[in-house]
Amino acid sequence: MVAMPLTQGQPKANPPIVVESWQTGYADAQERRERYLEWLLTPEAERTPSTKARLAESLGVSTQTLRNYAKDPWLQRELIQRGRALARVERAQDVLESLFAQAKDPQNPRSVQAAKVFLDWISKTVDDPDLEDLAELSDEQLEQALIVLRSSRG
Repeated sequence: MVAMPLTQGQPKANPPIVVESWQTGYADAQERRERYLEWLLTPEAERTPSTKARLAESLGVSTQTLRNYAKDPWLQRELIQRGRALARVERAQDVLESLFAQAKDPQNPRSVQAAKVFLDWISKTVDDPDLEDLAELSDEQLEQALIVLRSSRG
């Protein structure tokens, strides 16, 4: 009996479904896990493809494989670490935008103080404008910026 390839009879536009096993290769599986992780970290409104089923199809795996990936300790650890970093960047960006708005408000009696905090932060990051700097701000640093904002409103 001749073994038939898994792809025979399937449309050429759809990649064959891969069953995760030692035969599929760790590197390929890790690449798929990484793509799934990036997809999970993307805000839902910005995800491409928009559904888990379509992502599974584009990766050539089943949705069950994605559920299995979700149970992987590596993926869970990375999701937590990267998720925290993203949350800190987003929080920092919100604080910076608010500081900037406070600094520009001519009716704000503390606009000079807000401008100083904003410009101090900008000058600190001008040498290395990488957004990872935002992720490195401590909760205390973010809290200090919020105190300035709160005091400028009252």
